[in-house]
Amino acid sequence: MGLRKRNIYEKYGKVFYVTTSVVDLRPVFTQKRHYDILISSLKFLQEKYDSRLIAYVLMPNHLHLIIYFDENPRISEFMRDFKKFTCFEFRKLCESEMNTKVLGYLRGSAENVSGQKFKLWEDRFDCLVITNEKTLISKIQYIHYNP
Repeated sequence: MGLRKRNIYEKYGKVFYVTTSVVDLRPVFTQKRHYDILISSLKFLQEKYDSRLIAYVLMPNHLHLIIYFDENPRISEFMRDFKKFTCFEFRKLCESEMNTKVLGYLRGSAENVSGQKFKLWEDRFDCLVITNEKTLISKIQYIHYNP
């Protein structure tokens, strides 16, 4: 995944509005235990990357986050680790529950990806550096009023 100049913008902002999606927008998160994996990862990464979630919404096929970094804003590393860990844990859960339908989907999504056997997330994520209060309030409202 190319950084798409993200490293340039990370020097100037500490608050990011992030959207990332499941491959093909499949609604795979349908149970509380699925969301628990996502939340657990976000909690861990907040500590690892000295960051705080301002707002978030988790949906069956994508999520939105507003993240504030105390010091070094490393949004690309944060999202890389989030996707890697959640895919691994989600796959383990599906294996333990013998959920062959979702496991087949995860395998099929990785068919043309070198070095991967399972793929849950799209490679890229959308990221907006929030530089003013008006934009921050707008994004928080969008998240809070999301279905």
